[in-house]
Amino acid sequence: MPPLSQRDAPDETVLSEIHRLLVEHPDASIEPIARLLRTSVRSLQRQLHSAGTSFRSAVLSMRVRRAQALMIDTELSLSRIALEVGFSSPARFAVAFRRLEGVSPSAWRSSRKSQHALCAARKHDRRI
Repeated sequence: MPPLSQRDAPDETVLSEIHRLLVEHPDASIEPIARLLRTSVRSLQRQLHSAGTSFRSAVLSMRVRRAQALMIDTELSLSRIALEVGFSSPARFAVAFRRLEGVSPSAWRSSRKSQHALCAARKHDRRI
């Protein structure tokens, strides 16, 4: 794979590569991620800036998406999920989640469970 600076990659490809690497290395800082992408930290920052984001925002977004998957797929407590996805505390998780999603993690989880129950009921009604 050529270095990031030599690729004609659209912003979404750069972001998806960063997200993939963050899933593999959830505690990584920008330096090792840049190294894995074969680019400099400054070039990576410029790429992220041109995509309208930052490394910190990309990390927060990835963590919130992983938390959403855990909220849907498991019965883990929100405190446990917060720590599993890399937040230092449940409070920091709640603040980041609300900033990105506009609702608290518990409200988001409740709404998804309600939607899931409604979909399951509709599927059951179709079978009858």
